[in-house]
Amino acid sequence: MTSEKEGQSRQKRSSGSRSSKVYKLEISRAAEKTIKSIRDKDLLTVKEVLRIVAADPFDPTYTTKLRGEWEGLRRAKKGNWRVIYYPPKGQTVKVVYIRFRDDSTYRK
Repeated sequence: MTSEKEGQSRQKRSSGSRSSKVYKLEISRAAEKTIKSIRDKDLLTVKEVLRIVAADPFDPTYTTKLRGEWEGLRRAKKGNWRVIYYPPKGQTVKVVYIRFRDDSTYRK
């Protein structure tokens, strides 16, 4: 049997989760073209990365700040797919590129 006190402590722990704020994604033309050319299997992975970015663009598990000539942008990755985006301004995250990881991924 579970006491009432134990049940309350479980609720407190679960209610301390991240906020349910979802950001709006603004997709660039280059990113749209990539989405249209992706196979169905890979499209599921890309959609998952976009969901991650919309839910939390600063999630340390999947995202990092970029450096060098990419300064000011962030990258989210899953598998061999990269989503490069600007951090949110207000409620909007601008997705600049969606790329498969290869030698040309970080070339502008």
